[in-house]
Amino acid sequence: MPHAPYAIDEATSRFLEAAQADLQRRLGAIGTVVSVRVVPVGAELRLEALVRVGSRERIFRGAGESLVAAYGALTHGRPT
Repeated sequence: MPHAPYAIDEATSRFLEAAQADLQRRLGAIGTVVSVRVVPVGAELRLEALVRVGSRERIFRGAGESLVAAYGALTHGRPT
């Protein structure tokens, strides 16, 4: 069985679940948050949210020194 590229603990898993639920609440019926994942990039963490609207998908990213900072960048920054 393949291993995940970045192992997360239970607290991080719960944070990602809450982040996904919050993003979905913000989007409403406009789209669907397919997934939210964390990717370590050097000293920072990057959150990537995969969003589907109709038949199109787009990845939104936010980076920071902590998950909270990365989520703030994801929700208040410019999408990449």
